[in-house]
Amino acid sequence: RVSEVMNTEALTIPVTATMSDATRALAKTGDSGAVIVDEDNMAKGFISNSDIIRYFSDETDVVSGLGFTAIRALDNEDVRDRIARMSNINVMEVATKGVIHIEPNALFEEACTMLAEKRLKELPVVHEGKLLGVVHRQDLMDFLADTLEQEQKAAQQN
Repeated sequence: RVSEVMNTEALTIPVTATMSDATRALAKTGDSGAVIVDEDNMAKGFISNSDIIRYFSDETDVVSGLGFTAIRALDNEDVRDRIARMSNINVMEVATKGVIHIEPNALFEEACTMLAEKRLKELPVVHEGKLLGVVHRQDLMDFLADTLEQEQKAAQQN
């Protein structure tokens, strides 16, 4: 079951946080994303490092001409201005609102399928809207490796 492999120490971002807060939290922990929660730990959204980078890149200037497209190089002042604007934007303006999630009683195989088919790096574990934890790809790999090792030891003893 998913509840057996999930990590209950999931990185969360408060629903009141700014884009700046979310960026710093993800950079500090090295996580690829975080569930956005309200004061009752109810999952309200998900923000990933890809969302943040995409948001920032959407502000780059694109110049098109006859048969070419070029992205105008940003000077340092432009970069600082764009980063400063992020500090005033609520994280929910950029976050994915419909949190793709899995129930804690779901099968291990279901988590593998969801991560693979949806190309996710992590999957929030939610029950009745409340965040219980998260399953990372690495959690599944660790479980598989441990199970294979146990199987190998059992086979050697027989």
